[in-house]
Amino acid sequence: MMGSRLWATRSVVAYSVMVCGVVALLPVGICSADPVSGPAPVDRAPLPPIGWAWPRVLDQLTRAVVEGDVKTVHGIIDDHATIHIFNHKQSIEIEPFMQTLRGQGIVGVHAYVHPPLALAADLAADFKAANNVPAEVKDGMIPRDDQSMRRANATAAQWAQGTLDASTGDPVGVIVLFPAPASTQPTSMPTGPASGPSTRDSRLPIFLLIKGKEIAPDHFKVTSIVFGRVNDEKGN
Repeated sequence: MMGSRLWATRSVVAYSVMVCGVVALLPVGICSADPVSGPAPVDRAPLPPIGWAWPRVLDQLTRAVVEGDVKTVHGIIDDHATIHIFNHKQSIEIEPFMQTLRGQGIVGVHAYVHPPLALAADLAADFKAANNVPAEVKDGMIPRDDQSMRRANATAAQWAQGTLDASTGDPVGVIVLFPAPASTQPTSMPTGPASGPSTRDSRLPIFLLIKGKEIAPDHFKVTSIVFGRVNDEKGN
């Protein structure tokens, strides 16, 4: 089970990421302000290469989730894994999690060795290229200049760390989904913290933050999923 620190971080960090256009449809003008002063960057030891196995796991998980392949998802997720909605402590089961996300369109899938230093830039590129996302949604997801992008990348890495309780070197990832045309959606989507993300603002993207562990060489299991729409992260 995840430690209590996962919920202690509700989010100044996550909210900062959202207002900078990474995961929210809030005014992106906030991101054009001068960055807050802070300590000078420090040299980091090089992280191990991401390799091929962890990205493949995330790709398999994404396809299984949107296709409703429960058997594959059970095989990817660790027996003791937790699945949470943003800002909710109660873990949910795989089946309602799957029901919520089945039929969604895929916007992007990214695997990292923590910290994900280019997370905001990767998400911005996903939304810029996505043909299934309306322009008004894209506008809220793309920082408007290089300075805003650098700031968003730094904050997004903190957001991932706080949400997943991730440590340097952990395999982490993000999956972004967007509602497919109504004809491909499930006839009913569960609501409430015990089931899935709220249906309010259902034309917003759904973000899944993923953490895993390597249980054998090039063999990974997913140990934590935290997911939802923007209004779930904000506690609405």
